[in-house]
Amino acid sequence: MKQAKYLLLIILPLLVFLISPLASSATKVNYLNQNSKINKMNFTLSGQKKIISSTAKEISQLEKNLNIGNKRYLKTLRKRREIEISLYELQKKSLYFSDKLESKLKTIRTNLRGILINTLGNQDNPSELLARKLMIQNVLKEKKRYEEQLTLNKKYYQQVKVLDERIKEYKIIENELTTVLRNLEFKKRDKTDYYLSKVKQKDRLQSQLERVKIKYSKKGVNKKASIFHAIFKSPIDNFLGLEYKKKGVTFKYKGKMALKAAASGKIVYQGVLSNFGNVIMIDHGKQTRTILLGKFNAKHEKGDAVKAGQVVAYTRATGPKEEKLYFEVRKKNKVQNTFQLIDRNSLAKNN
Repeated sequence: MKQAKYLLLIILPLLVFLISPLASSATKVNYLNQNSKINKMNFTLSGQKKIISSTAKEISQLEKNLNIGNKRYLKTLRKRREIEISLYELQKKSLYFSDKLESKLKTIRTNLRGILINTLGNQDNPSELLARKLMIQNVLKEKKRYEEQLTLNKKYYQQVKVLDERIKEYKIIENELTTVLRNLEFKKRDKTDYYLSKVKQKDRLQSQLERVKIKYSKKGVNKKASIFHAIFKSPIDNFLGLEYKKKGVTFKYKGKMALKAAASGKIVYQGVLSNFGNVIMIDHGKQTRTILLGKFNAKHEKGDAVKAGQVVAYTRATGPKEEKLYFEVRKKNKVQNTFQLIDRNSLAKNN
């Protein structure tokens, strides 16, 4: 019996000595695998961001081209309208059509010829001669007036032809511009759809990356957390990404989101901080406070008691634009390493 105990005392330290390096090696391999996975995800995410940036520039250029095209189209419409007004005014000036004027002149010439033939060989008295002379003068005046009108009408006709040709040219330009604008609109729509799909992919990748980071986080809630007498939950459930160092945590998000109290306490300040946005400060006792800073509408006022997880504000709807929410834990008015103090389970709930 004594020999068995003696053997155990010798063997156990040897087993610990042999297993320890293996465990350490396995841990190291696991850590390297985790880092490799995170690096790959970061690389993919970086590629998505470049595509999004490039697509955004293409959409911007398409919008510029559309703007230029629309201006040209409106200018063409305006020019055509001006020509149509000129044409209408020109047509109003033409009192008779050319064929009617020609017919009228033919009649006048026939009448004049008849008067002149009847005059030949007649021995009229002076009064008849004067009357015939006045008749001939009136017919000649009428003939001259119609000839002038016919000449003017021919001039108008040439101008009308020119204006008609210009209107046809502008209609061709309008049709071409309409086709160009339609194609640009289709391209912009397709690029926008592509852009939005890539943004969704990027958001999904970023969320996955954050979940992997949280899952593989080795530090977790550190030993100092016990001095805070509280477990701090994530103030936002749905976020795209996290930024953190040794102080506060910045959450990236989109759209309207509910902001929650990280722990039970009392609101001791609620207001606006110039150039930074809205602020909510919650006192949790034991000289511990949490602060929310960003673009949101507060739901409570100073002095209100709140419970952990209770909604205290709503972010303002921002559409597709990415916004940021800053969160920090303070102890004795000193900023703590907030990420280490946030409950990992509440971060892992991120959708």
